[in-house]
Amino acid sequence: MDTVCNQTVPTIGPHGIATASAKEAVLVANSASFLLDRLRKDISVRYVIENMRLSDIVRTLKSGLDSVPNDPAALVSLYVYLVALSATDPSDRETWKQIEMLDLSGLEWGNVIRKLIAADAVPTTTLEFTLPSTSQS
Repeated sequence: MDTVCNQTVPTIGPHGIATASAKEAVLVANSASFLLDRLRKDISVRYVIENMRLSDIVRTLKSGLDSVPNDPAALVSLYVYLVALSATDPSDRETWKQIEMLDLSGLEWGNVIRKLIAADAVPTTTLEFTLPSTSQS
C-alpha cells in the first residue's frame, strides 16, 4: 500500500485521511478525551485501521513526529494515526512497546491520548464451561 504525504492533505493511496470532521475535532478539542472520542468515531481512523498494518501506522506516526508541523490543520493526520493505534490488541506486547517509545511531546494531547488508549486496552479472556447436569432419576 502506498502512503503518500504532502504538506496540504495527507493521504493513503487515493484517499485523504484528514477529513473535515477530523480537522474540526483537532481544531476545537478542549481535552484529550474529547479528541480521542471524536476521532475514534471518524471515518479517517476507521480507514487507517482497515488499510494499514499496526506496524505501518507506528512507523508512519514516528516519521511524522520527527518534524511536527506548526500548522494545527497539518497535525490532523498525526492524531488520526495515533488514535488508530487504539485498535492494537492488548496482548500484542511488541506493538505496545513501540507505542510507548513514541515521542509524542510535539502533540499537545499526544501523551494523554496514549495513556487513555493504554488504559482502555484491557486484555480479556472468555472462558466457556458447562456444568454437568444434576438430574435425578
